[in-house]
Amino acid sequence: MVARTVIAALLGAALLGGCGGGGSSNSGSGAPVGSAPAPVNPAPTVPTPAPTPTPTPTPTPTPVPPTSRITGGSGPLEVVADAGNPTSFVISAGVEVAPGDTLHMAVVDSKGLVASRGPGVFNGRDEFNTDMYTVRSLASGEHETTLELRVCRDDPAVCNTPVAGSPWRVGLKIKAGIPGKLTTLEPMPGLQAWSTYGANAARNAYVPATFNAASFTLRWSLPRDGATAAYPPVLDNGRVFLTRRTGNGIWEVVAIDEANGETLWRTSFPDVGTLNPSAAAHGSLYFTSVSATQNYLWVISQINGQLMLKAPIQSSSVWQRFAPAVSGNNVYTGIGNGGLLKFNAQTNEIEWTRSVTAQFGDWTTAVDGSHAYVYSGDSLYAVNTADGSTAFKVIDPDANALSSSTETPVVGGGKVFVNKFSRLVAFDLQTRTRAWARPTGQVPLAVLGKDSLYAMSEGGRLEALDPATGKLLWQATYKTISSDIFRRLVVSDNLAFLVGEYATVALDLATHQPVWTYPRGGDPVISSQGVLYILTQDGRLDAINLR
Repeated sequence: MVARTVIAALLGAALLGGCGGGGSSNSGSGAPVGSAPAPVNPAPTVPTPAPTPTPTPTPTPTPVPPTSRITGGSGPLEVVADAGNPTSFVISAGVEVAPGDTLHMAVVDSKGLVASRGPGVFNGRDEFNTDMYTVRSLASGEHETTLELRVCRDDPAVCNTPVAGSPWRVGLKIKAGIPGKLTTLEPMPGLQAWSTYGANAARNAYVPATFNAASFTLRWSLPRDGATAAYPPVLDNGRVFLTRRTGNGIWEVVAIDEANGETLWRTSFPDVGTLNPSAAAHGSLYFTSVSATQNYLWVISQINGQLMLKAPIQSSSVWQRFAPAVSGNNVYTGIGNGGLLKFNAQTNEIEWTRSVTAQFGDWTTAVDGSHAYVYSGDSLYAVNTADGSTAFKVIDPDANALSSSTETPVVGGGKVFVNKFSRLVAFDLQTRTRAWARPTGQVPLAVLGKDSLYAMSEGGRLEALDPATGKLLWQATYKTISSDIFRRLVVSDNLAFLVGEYATVALDLATHQPVWTYPRGGDPVISSQGVLYILTQDGRLDAINLR
């Protein structure tokens, strides 16, 4: 701002009166000769007005050209590495790029613990990413360094012309070859087993517990096994159960001890085309299989993997995937061709099989006790759990009825939430209408936490929504060690675990800031004993103590 003061000076003039002598005679005047002339009153003097000051024009400010700047970076970071074996991770930095500005990025480590695979890559919008790896010569132990994220107009190795905010410094801790901490495991009060896809029959992926990120430690890690397909693990009775297809194409179920990562048993299914995801409850595992000739409902023992039941079911598709939901003593699962099945775990019998929808693609039911919910095509179906009849149907007016895409419902608080085609849709179960819809990211499951509904935006940021109205409560903006899209989400009372393909981030729900990062991503689940499991795409399973 330019301040301008105008000072006006007022000048005053003193008027002086004077007398003049001598005059001419005039006989015709009638005035006595020799008398003084009559006094003449002077004309009043009119003051000269002060000139009006001319305002000085306000100068037009010179426009400030847009300036490139670095707005943030990853951190603090923690990488778990294998000693002598490089571990990859990604460093990201937010940037504001002025039009026409050409920028270059590099990450520099003065200690030489990590190196980059090449120059930073700009995503064309607001972020640079650099692929990094731990050096092969890294010895076992804990290492700490400070990385410099340089964004420059010239060569970052020299960086004579850095942008504003560069270099951005971030701390890095590397744990190489550190054995896991096998702390004593005990059930946490209020936590239930992560029994199926989405944690439970409601599919809400919510863990009602508080965790301190400062205490997170690696417990154990099972190396990649070359599995060509694997489902998120399910947990029960201190065991981790994995359903996967081995490198030679054989499906198997594996039981792993939560305490130490030891394999307890494995059961193979060489004669099935596909095993579907399982649910764990009542000391058993429940799942279906499909093949070209016959499809089955399987029940096997959690203790030793031995067969307890193999019942034929009606299904004709080898491409559909269904994860059972356990509600009380009953198990509900899709069976293909729009069908739903109810199995009674007490009587060991299939109570009913019903056709719910037309033939659509994959879907997985959610259950709240009285109803099982299926979203398929353009509608939400509510099925009576007592007899399998359709209680009601709610049409989603913005959905494509001809689409074969189906999604997994999340039920709670009198509503059902579905994320489909990058739209998050809420259905009111009391009025049996669609309550609201809003654009969102492509995350298979929204998460219904203690007070809010959580989803990912199209830009990859975490959104907290009012479940009743869909109103945005807040949105978290952050930078992490990964540039990939976060497609998995688990929420506790104080943290949101955002998981992509290459990284996992714990975000504080109060501050909306990342408090912990982990350089691997995949499918996350949390056990009732406070252990986070991350199953990577290539079959590696990491167990992380959350307390």
